[in-house]
Amino acid sequence: MARTQNVERMETSEVSLPDLLDVALRARTAAIEDKHLSVEREAGEALYRGNGTLLASLVDNLVDNAIHHNEPGGWVRAQVMTSRDEDEDEDEDDRTSTGLRARIIVENGGPVLTQAEVDLLGQPFQRLGPQRTSQPGTGLGLSIVAAIVAVHHGRLLLRARDEGGLRAEVEL
Repeated sequence: MARTQNVERMETSEVSLPDLLDVALRARTAAIEDKHLSVEREAGEALYRGNGTLLASLVDNLVDNAIHHNEPGGWVRAQVMTSRDEDEDEDEDDRTSTGLRARIIVENGGPVLTQAEVDLLGQPFQRLGPQRTSQPGTGLGLSIVAAIVAVHHGRLLLRARDEGGLRAEVEL
């Protein structure tokens, strides 16, 4: 994560967030099929100026989390969208190429979590209960996402869903 914190030297380019989402979902087809998950993908055009490698890791970690911490026969919903940036004083490099803010939302079904539990998930090495610790992983996925979001001057919101599962929303 130390590399993600060196903003001054970060190489940036125009990155298609829907393309990153498609690559992440395709790469995990076997895991999705093994768990019999239904996947709903919704994405419009969303270009964002950022580090392509880090943004790919961000999307990969969000999708991995949604698959691995899901129930067999569950679902994943992944969206990429844009919204008008209301902060006119913000640095142009922190916006999409069209002056819009980019938003990535990945939701999944799964066990019911409290918001207090979810609030811990953006911290390194946090894994909740036997349903999360009995699965492979290090507990770094969402903390990596949080670090990448911070480097891109964005915002990560993690919310427990009342019906179970998690909603992870990234705004860049």
